Amino acid sequence: MGDEKLSILLDRLHGLKKHNPQWVTGINQPTGDNSISNGTTATLNGVYDTSNLNLVGEDHGDRSYEPSVTIVMTPEAGRQLVTTRDVKAGEVLLREPALLPLLPKQGGGPTCLGCLRTLPDQDYPVCDGCGAPFCSPNCTGIFHTQQECTVIARRGMAKEDDDRAKILRIREINTVLTPLRSKLALDQNPDLMKLINCLELNFDKRDQIPSGFEIEKKVAAVIRENLDVDMEEEMVLRLCSLYDTNAFDVPVSEEFAGRSRALFPVIAMMNHDCVPNTQHWYIDGIMTVRSATDIPQGGAVTLNYTEHLWGTRARRAFLAYSKLFICACTRCTDPTELGTHLSSLACNKCPAGRLVPSFKSGEPHKCTNCSFSISAFVADTVVKACGIAFTKTNKSSVTELNKTYKKLEHGLGPQHFICVELKHRLVQAVMKSNLRELSSSDLWKVIDYTDDLLDLADTIVPGKSFFRGHMLLERVRAATELITRHHLSDKDTEEVPLQNETFIYFPVPDDTQKQTDNLLSTNDVKVVKKDKNAEEYKNNTSEQPNEEFRKLDLKMLLMQAKEGRDTMQYAKRVPLEAFLVVMFLEKILEGPQNQELLNKEAVNSTTATIATTATTATTATTNGLTTGMR
Repeated sequence: MGDEKLSILLDRLHGLKKHNPQWVTGINQPTGDNSISNGTTATLNGVYDTSNLNLVGEDHGDRSYEPSVTIVMTPEAGRQLVTTRDVKAGEVLLREPALLPLLPKQGGGPTCLGCLRTLPDQDYPVCDGCGAPFCSPNCTGIFHTQQECTVIARRGMAKEDDDRAKILRIREINTVLTPLRSKLALDQNPDLMKLINCLELNFDKRDQIPSGFEIEKKVAAVIRENLDVDMEEEMVLRLCSLYDTNAFDVPVSEEFAGRSRALFPVIAMMNHDCVPNTQHWYIDGIMTVRSATDIPQGGAVTLNYTEHLWGTRARRAFLAYSKLFICACTRCTDPTELGTHLSSLACNKCPAGRLVPSFKSGEPHKCTNCSFSISAFVADTVVKACGIAFTKTNKSSVTELNKTYKKLEHGLGPQHFICVELKHRLVQAVMKSNLRELSSSDLWKVIDYTDDLLDLADTIVPGKSFFRGHMLLERVRAATELITRHHLSDKDTEEVPLQNETFIYFPVPDDTQKQTDNLLSTNDVKVVKKDKNAEEYKNNTSEQPNEEFRKLDLKMLLMQAKEGRDTMQYAKRVPLEAFLVVMFLEKILEGPQNQELLNKEAVNSTTATIATTATTATTATTNGLTTGMR
């Protein structure tokens, strides 16, 4: 039976040839162009058309092809995706269309059932047939079919007047749609059930846990009693388990907000690792998997089912509840989390110490630098209290995020995953603003925090990751704005050539001096001592300085801007701003003789464009790039 399932999955893999031209011999690796038509979003007589999802791909004539990956069975990991050759970082390994129609978030609020865009809690159009939420009477979405409309109409949502009752009914429908929409698609193409049966369901385990009984109460009962659909309880549970175990959270569209769930049977063969070696993204009906690091031939192709910035206990708890396994990867089995100390607390007795947790239940957290320790109960209480404070913080408010960070940093330490998440949220919140309206202190804080996050990414999200690309671009945007102010105000800073590099020095804002001593972690941005006379400083560093300065390395910034741009470009999510900052830095490095650059109007024009596109760029990178958890 195992061999038969493996054979069906391999047929599916080879049938994806039409979506993966990079497999064909003689075709170079793609550079991220995902313009291939997927053909999976067509309707036929009001029915979601799955007929084009057969397991046989398009014929490439006599040209041979070799997939970059294959599926193997191992005693330790079961079925898993591995490489068929040595793979370099940045290679597109696999593209796959969704197997079944996309689904709204389970239990989510008002969502257009046609196109899955997120709607406000009230005042939205509804379907004339069933009363379900719609984005507009002319919605061109293809997911809400006539069969589905007829079934949902039996729930009587169109007659519901009470707003609160309507919201509850909508959440109920969004939950019921997981088995209902899947069943309607399977009725049209029963052969797809063979592929679904090859996927891990954890059916027996889920039937014995509370979520299994919840499914029976909230889903199976509604389908049977209220929607009058002939669907066995076991089938409901199996389809719900299918999505809970294998589905990916994907963005609905580049044009509007919304999240949905989708199945990709081959990509679902990727095993979990808390330090993954791939990145994945979803655009226009296709999920793409790209190597983030070099992977040797036969190496497992992995992704992270959880959030990268979570601590070990949070990641393990999520995996145990939703995926029904306990992770034993190298990061999870190292109390220091590969030296990042994301789960360690600050030591109250010594500034350099970290209170490292023990994997043995009830054992104390011990300092790495002294003999001090605290009980597991005290440590858990501190983390829970700080977690509640984080949850209550308005993530779009820079003021609230700053206040919470200052409050929690003392007890947790800047390295703790809650503080790291606060830094990440602060970078996003600050950079959504118009850069010209930000203080220099705010901009330096972005540079400091992105430095910390980039150092962390090298360990837990290595290689060409979107997280790294996003942080690089935000760092360069902040630095570019500071450079702009330098050129517009000659009295503030000086440009000084040093060791054949081009540096620009900046006075340290008073309110950032203290934090820079603790947070800086790279060589290209540092607190330096400098006399007012730059040449004297360069030639005589033994003199007692009378001012404190920080410096930016322009060549390093240009390298980071290009890396961030190229990393995001793979997924067609690179903002226009990334190209602008690269052009701007290249012009600066042409030399001080470049009169166009030094012309204040020209600088204003270029950087104003950069600043005013901040909100759009940040939204694209934070909303569009994230494909979420599997």
